[in-house]
Amino acid sequence: MRRGLCFQTRKYVNQTEADDIGRLVLSIKAPPSITNPHYNFSQPQIIVYITDNFKHVVDFPRFYLYPHEWNRMRFTARYIELIENEDVCTQKVSVSV
Repeated sequence: MRRGLCFQTRKYVNQTEADDIGRLVLSIKAPPSITNPHYNFSQPQIIVYITDNFKHVVDFPRFYLYPHEWNRMRFTARYIELIENEDVCTQKVSVSV
């Protein structure tokens, strides 16, 4: 859910179902590799490193993604920054008593 008076989510990022909360879908082709003729010059796996909002990314935990396999990960946002939209919002709050 969005919070605040003057913010919006990025274009084409819309939550349509309750199951969409925290979902990130990536569709990645196998990246090319000039050093791997055994796999037709493509990389057989991708290693993903996940970290919090730190300056450096450590090498653990890591996840291996393979082509033509379905992977499911669950992430929890600790910090969310929304985009300000000056055309349709206001920072003024009126309180009626």
